[in-house]
Order: sequence, then C-alpha cells, then structure tokens
Amino acid sequence: SVVSLRELLGVTSAHEWRRVGVEIAALGAAPNNRVHPHYGVFSPVRGEYIGLVASAHLPKPPKGQDHITAFDIGTGTGVLAAVLVHRGVQHVVATDSEPRALTCAQENLARLGLQKHITLLPADLFPPGLAALIVCNPPWLPARPSSPLERAVYDEGGRMLKGFLAGLVGHLAPGGEGWLILSNLAELLG
Repeated sequence: SVVSLRELLGVTSAHEWRRVGVEIAALGAAPNNRVHPHYGVFSPVRGEYIGLVASAHLPKPPKGQDHITAFDIGTGTGVLAAVLVHRGVQHVVATDSEPRALTCAQENLARLGLQKHITLLPADLFPPGLAALIVCNPPWLPARPSSPLERAVYDEGGRMLKGFLAGLVGHLAPGGEGWLILSNLAELLG
C-alpha cells in the first residue's frame, strides 16, 4: 500500500498521543490530568482554547434550578466536557458524529472518573433539549478532508460552524450562553 508522508506522520503522532496522553492543566495535577486522543480525533496539544473554557465566567443556573446543564458539541476527546465538570458543571451532554471520537471521549472520561457527569450521544450537532451553556470548538479549516485525521481539523464549506450558529438559539435555555471557540488559523493561512 501507499501512504502519504503527511498521513504517516499523523498516524505516528496519534499513536504517541494515545500512548502517552496530553497533559491538561485545567484538569488538575499530573498524572491524573491526561487525555489520550485516538487517531482521527483532534489532539489538544495547543491548550489556549482549553484555558478559555477553564477561566470564562459560567452562566447562572436557569430560574428555579440550582445547577446548569451544558452541551459540548463535537466533543472529540471529551476534554471540554471534562473541564466543565471539573469547574462544577454537574451535567454535560457531549455529542459527536464520529464514532471514533465518542469511543475516545468515553475512554478519557472513564480514565478521569467523570463518566457519571457526562452523557455521550452520537449526534450531528445538538442533542434534544435545552442547556444553559452550549460550547463548540469546531474544525476550523474550510476545506475538504481527505483522511480521517483531516476530519478533525477540516470543515468543508463551514458546515459544522454554520449548523452550530443556526441551531444555537433553539437549544439555549432562557438566559443561556453559547461559547464558540474558533481558531484564527484559517484566516492566518489566507
């Protein structure tokens, strides 16, 4: 078989990330703060976006409730759902359309001991219901992916981004907030 050098390098990096894990400071002290990305699931090696979620002011619970429910759209490794629970969000519904991402998130959440606070659902964007907080960090390059590895960073035609923006209001609880975490790499690359 023939494999491009880029794909081979991606497979090698993915193997190392899965084996060793990626330390996430927002999840506490080492060694129990690692997520282990699978091949084709975005690895949180650049943590600026995680820091934003870890430090942003959480919305207040809806009237008559003592806690908030959050949605993590396109959960990938489950890292943002884990950070939200670590910050005190009692229930997160995390979705992804990629089975490999859901398997990855399930393993990471079990390893972190957070699975009782997070419900994983296969969905192409939103789960049923409303949430006080909806978080999404979509793939940021508007190009066609040619491999499973590229699906983690390429969003052809901005499909996920546009779907998130179009469906956000219909899934927010009154007074809720939507957090779109989007890299500016596509702009920087022109």
